[in-house]
Amino acid sequence: MTYAILFVLILILVLFFLSKSYDKEFIDGLDSKEHPLKKLYSLIGFCWFQVIHRPQKSNTKETALLYQKGALMTFVFLLFLIILLVNDQKKPKEIFQDGYKIERPEVGEGSKTYHLGYQLGTEEEELTFEITEKQVKKEDRSKMFQAAEAALKKIILNKNIDFHQVTSDLKFPKKFGSPPLNVSYKTEQPDYLWEDGSIRGEGAPREGIPTRINVTLRYFEDTYEFQINITILPPIELELSKKDVMELEVKRREEENREEDKVTLPSEVMGDQVLWKSIKNNSTLPLLLIGILVMVCIPFFIEQKKREGEQQKQEQLLLDYPEIMMKYTLLLSAGMTTYGAWERIVKDYNTRMERESGGAGRNKKKLSKSKSKKSKRYAYEEMIITKNEIDLGVSEAVAYERFGRRCKLLSYLRFSTIIVQNMKKGNKGMIPMLEAESVQALLDRKEQAKRLGERASTKMLMPMMGMLCIVIAILMVPAMMSMGM
Repeated sequence: MTYAILFVLILILVLFFLSKSYDKEFIDGLDSKEHPLKKLYSLIGFCWFQVIHRPQKSNTKETALLYQKGALMTFVFLLFLIILLVNDQKKPKEIFQDGYKIERPEVGEGSKTYHLGYQLGTEEEELTFEITEKQVKKEDRSKMFQAAEAALKKIILNKNIDFHQVTSDLKFPKKFGSPPLNVSYKTEQPDYLWEDGSIRGEGAPREGIPTRINVTLRYFEDTYEFQINITILPPIELELSKKDVMELEVKRREEENREEDKVTLPSEVMGDQVLWKSIKNNSTLPLLLIGILVMVCIPFFIEQKKREGEQQKQEQLLLDYPEIMMKYTLLLSAGMTTYGAWERIVKDYNTRMERESGGAGRNKKKLSKSKSKKSKRYAYEEMIITKNEIDLGVSEAVAYERFGRRCKLLSYLRFSTIIVQNMKKGNKGMIPMLEAESVQALLDRKEQAKRLGERASTKMLMPMMGMLCIVIAILMVPAMMSMGM
């Protein structure tokens, strides 16, 4: 088995070095964060794509996905081979001495079972047998029994003060000590002392009942006997509280007539009259605490949702900014006025929203109600607000400045500033400034798209690591269990 595993590993290593230049340009262009096993991709392409399936060169997504699947399968296969190799190389624990001697378990370790193979002539068989633990020497057993007697008496006494004031149960262990000794007990007053150590002293006189316990210790063929003289006293009567008496009285009445439909509770206990009343299950406090907890958590939850909404809004504003800049620059280059270009962009947006909502003939009021959250674009909505302000008489410069401040982003503030400055100084040089801003907006959008992609890959990292850990556990746990056996 070892040679077969080594042959496969060497073959994979040779193929790995032979395939290092396979599809190198495409593999080097893949992101290492998204493809942590891309070192194996050339091996996968060299072996798998040649034999099983060759994806279309134009479909890069399919190719990358196939590389990813193949690399993960190859990694698991290599891990499995290494575990098998380590398991196969592990030698069994040497139990023989001089080829024929087996070490006997020490005193107190107990017997040990062996399952061994043997060869007798030309026949090979297996045999299961038991080796008993090492025994205490004959000359030392007397001291062992005496020490066990002294220790066992303390255990037998249990919770009692001494053997002449026994009021509660004794403890009779069946095995005791190290090495373990078998213990048997015989009592002379079975009516008061049972063979399991239970005391029944209710009928005992106040001066007590003297009796004797005969104890026998056994260690293989040797036995050792000793006696314990005890005095069983009646149980100590504790002074009961009113509550204890009430509990006992209710329990007695409940056990008296279990065939009856009703149970009569006591009306008088220890000379005092008893008045019974129902107790309402008061859940007000838990509900109050839950309500306070919810009230405390609601502002944090709303604030968190608000922050998430603001973040999504800013991301959407940044994504739409290059498109707005290009449209506005194009319309101004075509000869439109500042307000005319703005109005045209707003009109195109409203037309698109009507088309998406399926109500091209509806008025603006119905349109605003039918816009879905998915298709609503915050930048264009702010432009609509600015257009409405201008239509209501607000000066264009003030309306454009308000637009930049409402968007709360530096890029939109620059956009509004360019418009306002050129309205004051004239439109000369405005278009080149807008074109430069459009180029910068496209570069910023590329950076933002890259950040969003990295964020998505980071979110996928933990599930992928979890799946990898599960696969490793599935492979390693049986191997480690077999090693332990």
